[in-house]
Amino acid sequence: MTYGDILKYGEAVVKKCTDSKRCLLYLILFRLLNSLAVQTSFVPDEYAQSIEISHYWVFGYGHKPWEWEPCISLRSVVHPLTYAILFYILKITKLDTPLAVLYAPRIFQALCAALGDYGVVKLVTLWYEQLHEGGRGVSGVSGGVSTGWSSGRSNRCTSGGHLPPVHAVLTCYFLCWFHFYTICRTSSQSFECILNIWGVYFISRNYLPVVPSTRGMTLSCSNEHAKEKQSNQSRGGTAVMRRGVLHSDQRLVQEGHPPSSILASDDKRKISSTGEAENGGTTHRAGGEEADNQGDVSTIGHSSFPHEGIPHKGATSVDNLKKAQIRNLLLSLLCSSFCVLIRPNAAPFWLCVYFLYLLKSAKGQKGTLRMGEVLTIGLSYTVVFFLLGMIADSYYYNKITITVVNFFLYNFLSGQNSYFGEHPFHFYLSCVIPSVCLLFTPFTYYSLLSLVGNVAKERSPMEALINRIDRSVFVATLLEVLSLSLSVHKEHKLLIGRIHNSSPEKVATYFRNLKTESDKEVTILMTDCYDTPLYSHIHRQFKIGFLDCSPHIRKPNGHILHNWRKKIYDDHFGKVFYQLFDESKRTPDSVEPYIIPGQNFHWFGRKNFNKRRKHFQWGYEKINFSCLDYRFSTPLNGELPLYLVTTSERLPQLARFLSQFNYRLDADPIFSHFALVEGGRRLGVVSHLIFKRGPA
Repeated sequence: MTYGDILKYGEAVVKKCTDSKRCLLYLILFRLLNSLAVQTSFVPDEYAQSIEISHYWVFGYGHKPWEWEPCISLRSVVHPLTYAILFYILKITKLDTPLAVLYAPRIFQALCAALGDYGVVKLVTLWYEQLHEGGRGVSGVSGGVSTGWSSGRSNRCTSGGHLPPVHAVLTCYFLCWFHFYTICRTSSQSFECILNIWGVYFISRNYLPVVPSTRGMTLSCSNEHAKEKQSNQSRGGTAVMRRGVLHSDQRLVQEGHPPSSILASDDKRKISSTGEAENGGTTHRAGGEEADNQGDVSTIGHSSFPHEGIPHKGATSVDNLKKAQIRNLLLSLLCSSFCVLIRPNAAPFWLCVYFLYLLKSAKGQKGTLRMGEVLTIGLSYTVVFFLLGMIADSYYYNKITITVVNFFLYNFLSGQNSYFGEHPFHFYLSCVIPSVCLLFTPFTYYSLLSLVGNVAKERSPMEALINRIDRSVFVATLLEVLSLSLSVHKEHKLLIGRIHNSSPEKVATYFRNLKTESDKEVTILMTDCYDTPLYSHIHRQFKIGFLDCSPHIRKPNGHILHNWRKKIYDDHFGKVFYQLFDESKRTPDSVEPYIIPGQNFHWFGRKNFNKRRKHFQWGYEKINFSCLDYRFSTPLNGELPLYLVTTSERLPQLARFLSQFNYRLDADPIFSHFALVEGGRRLGVVSHLIFKRGPA
């Protein structure tokens, strides 16, 4: 079976499901299976920056990474708050079992993913059945043209016989391995994707052409327009008549008549002697590229609306139309605002989308939002919403906090995120997109070049760009990729499953099901940083430690303070590692290298190094990494762990320690992934290993 066959049969299945009245139910079932099928770990942030924080807030124990220190405040509370509500419901209903705490966020994320899928179905249908008719761009045609596709899906064909590529696009969407692998995860990128989909859908509705009707002005493909169209057809407005008018309009365009005159003549044909429009709900599409080059549908209202045959209810229809467009804009702003609060990286995308929409509104059209109205609504809403977000974050950190600004300063201006890895500028274009799109990669880049070529051929390239929302979204996506490329640190997840890297989940499962007499007597040490999910997956009050990997601090004199993981790795688990458990090295200032449930704060031990201020700090404070100094200078010392979790890569360096303190393998090696070993000379298997200390 070839890939083409898969697409062919997949399209048939997708068509059957998406055309069904139970479409949303099918999507929910699909994503529930998706969430249960993916039993792997992708990036640490899907736990450490979301459900681990929520678990800490609700149950009083867990771990908060360095980004959540008040002096750093890089993260907004909005995303973890969602899961905190789920955990709180489990807590007050006393249903907070380890399995319930584990699966509640997954099920919730699956429901959100299904809602995102439903948004994709509606968006693709809107774009390629109502706005652009199979990609031919009818919404960009001037002179009151509308789509030939009705709001229902039964009327699929036009006189040209073309079918919209809705199901083909949806098939490619559902066959994307990366989307299946990531969308049901509890990372902020998954929420960003879902919010982007709905935000684009709502703003796309404001690109629907406005057509003259017996009630004034209506949106093409709206319910009112569809009902009126059906009524007109029952009075004798046949398809033959509409095709005849269509061919007449095409002839007029070819002869050089402006689109406005076509509409005027069309309106005259529709006005009866009684002053009522007989075929007001019927719209016509001017054919040919020449008509398409004329501009946008914005010219329609000026010639068609004022005719005397239109009832006096037109003013009310205009008001209703504006209300609908305001509602769409507000819903889009709601989605995009949440998106930027959760993922500040999304800001370039939405700024570009709204800027192009603002340019489109500048052309003006009776019955639609003008540039001044769009600007007023957009700025007012954005200011109010982000003030609310700032108030929430400031309340949490007890100081004036703008997490979006802090995130931008840290990731784009300071360059300190290079600690997490550096990549070339072209990394997203040369590595990430090909790995995500696979066989679709050539078509992805071809479509981009085709878009540039088609827009450049237009008489007015800017109008050709702003008059089509799909083009605006493509340009905004490209802008976001380029803006993310300016950061030295890049990851696949920023573009947002049972085998690769499944071991972290299985390690958590091992300890979640561990039989003990007292959880508080169990100590676990992991020889990496955020290598496995912690309390959000285990939900038991074990003492858990790991090698801290907070970003290095550069002192004013140029000296660099390295974190514990680097010091121990550079020492090959030698003296520095042994001293963590040497009682003779213990001092009054020493801190246990474990998270202490019920007594922990941001780090290890029982001491709160960054206590919450008693009074609110009204001045804005820049990121101050010196507040993390305690993580590097405080001596760590405590008892030997009962369990030690490591990988096969670290096993040779730990062999002497394991033998000296009588550690024995307590479970079969858990396969993690393939990696280059022996200095990159061969491909080897990496596994997680769980050791338990025996009696001395």
